[in-house]
Amino acid sequence: MANPAPKINDSNTQLIPWLQLARSENVGPVTFYELLKRYGSPEAALEVLPDLARQGGLKRPLKIAALDKIQKEIESTRNVGAEFITFNDSRYPVLLQHIDAPPPGS
Repeated sequence: MANPAPKINDSNTQLIPWLQLARSENVGPVTFYELLKRYGSPEAALEVLPDLARQGGLKRPLKIAALDKIQKEIESTRNVGAEFITFNDSRYPVLLQHIDAPPPGS
């Protein structure tokens, strides 16, 4: 799979919206990369996501991953000595990049 998403650095300002989009309801890897391709950034995709869901026929409000939960997830991960690696990080496993719909990060 070609690099489907724009480069990001791993500062919290970029990681938080990346994870928030990836953890939002009805956003799997394929949708995640399509949204990034179409809107250019996780922040822009998060802004339009509720409207897209309504246009797609979702009757109830779409649940975007809560900011406080994302921040806690990052903090908990770092507290155990781990860190997130997003698709465009040079440390992302090369073989994983070539599967259909690779995870946005882990």
